[in-house]
Amino acid sequence: MMNSPRRGAARISAVWMISVIVMFLVALAFGFIASDGEAQARESATSARAERDAATVRYDEERVVSRELSEAIGFYDREAASARADLDAVKAGFDTLKGAFPEIDPSIGNYQEAIPAIVSNYTARGRKIQELEASIADLRSQVGVAQGNLRTLGSEKDGQISDLQRQLRDAEQAARDSQASLERTLSSVRSDLADVEGQRRAGEIQLDNNERQARTSLDSLRTRIKEQSKKLTFMSDSETADGKILAVSDSLSLGWIDLGSKNRLALGTRFHVVGGKPGASSVKAWAEVTRVEDAQAEIMISEVLDPYDPVVAGDVVYNPLYDPVGGRNAVLVGRFSGTYNEKELRGLLDHIGVRVQGDVDETTDFIIVGLELYRDEDGEPLEEPVEPSELPVFKNAVAMGVSVVELTDIRRYFKN
Repeated sequence: MMNSPRRGAARISAVWMISVIVMFLVALAFGFIASDGEAQARESATSARAERDAATVRYDEERVVSRELSEAIGFYDREAASARADLDAVKAGFDTLKGAFPEIDPSIGNYQEAIPAIVSNYTARGRKIQELEASIADLRSQVGVAQGNLRTLGSEKDGQISDLQRQLRDAEQAARDSQASLERTLSSVRSDLADVEGQRRAGEIQLDNNERQARTSLDSLRTRIKEQSKKLTFMSDSETADGKILAVSDSLSLGWIDLGSKNRLALGTRFHVVGGKPGASSVKAWAEVTRVEDAQAEIMISEVLDPYDPVVAGDVVYNPLYDPVGGRNAVLVGRFSGTYNEKELRGLLDHIGVRVQGDVDETTDFIIVGLELYRDEDGEPLEEPVEPSELPVFKNAVAMGVSVVELTDIRRYFKN
C-alpha cells in the first residue's frame, strides 16, 4: 500500500519531464525558424544594398554622360552645379540653325540628321563663293581694261559733253519758256473751272431745296388725302365682295354664307350685307358669324334697315378688315386692353391672315390704333399719357398713306 503513492509521484514526475522536453523542442524549433528568417532578412538587405550601389553607379555614370552631352551640345547654365542642357534652348537653337540653311529638307528633326546636310550645304556654298571670287577677279580685270579705254576716250568725249551741255542749257531755257506759257494757260483754265464749280454747287443747293420742298409738299398732300379719306375707309365697300349669302331663315333671322374655316373665317366676324344685284351699294343689314364649318358658316342677321327689303339668298357680305384669300400686313400702335388686349388681337389677326409687323414700311397695309400710353418702352411710368397719334410710327404711317384702323373698328367687325 505504501508503494502506490510513490508510483503515482513517479508518473507525475515523468509527465513533467516529458512536458519540459517538448517545450524545449518547441523553443528549439522556434529559434531555428527565427534564425532562418533573420538569415533571409540579412540576405535580402545585402541584395538591396548591392542593387542600390549598382543603381548609384549607373546614376553617376548617367550624370557623367549627361554632363558630357550637355557640354558637347551647350545651352546649359555653366554656373549651376550640374550641367544639364535646356531642351527649349536646344530646340530654339536647332530652329535657328535650320533657318540659316533654308535649302535643307524641312523634315529633318535632329542634329544628327541636320549636320551632314549642313556640312554638304556649307561645302556647296564654299564652292560657290570660290566661283564668285573668280568671277569678281575677272570682272575687276575687265573693269581695269574698260577704265583704260575710258581714259583714252575721255579727251574725245569732253568736247562732245561741252556741246551737249550747251544744247541742254538751250533746251532748259525753251522748257522754262514753255512752262511759263502753260502755267498762264492753266491759271486761266482753273479760273474758268472755279466759276463752273461755283455754278454747279449753286445748282446742287437749288436742286436740294427743290427736292425738300417737293417732299414736303408731297407729304402734306398725302396727309391731306389721308385725312379726307380716313373717315370713309371702313364705310366704303371693296371692289369684290368677301362672300355670298346661300340661304336665309326669316323666322329665325339666321342665314348661311359661302365662307368657312378654310377661308380663315373666325367665330364672331361681322359683315354688312349689300344687295346682290349689279350696282347695289346700300347696306341692308349686319350679319355676325355664329358657327363655322369647313366651306360655309351660319350667320345671325341683325339691324335690318328696311323691313320691306330683307336679306335674301344671293346678297353679298363685306368686311373691310377680312380677306378670305390673300394676306396683309399691319402695325399695332398704342395700348390694347379690355375686350381686345394685345395677345387676343394678335391671335385674331393671325387667324384672318394679317401679319403684325414691328414697324411701318412699304409693305404695311394699315395700322391699328389703340389707347393712350401710360408707360414708355422700358416700362417706366410717364408723367402724362401719350396719345397714339403723337407717336413717330403713327406720323410716319400717315405720311406714307397707310390706312388707319381704330380699335373701335376692330370691335365693330369682330366680336370677341
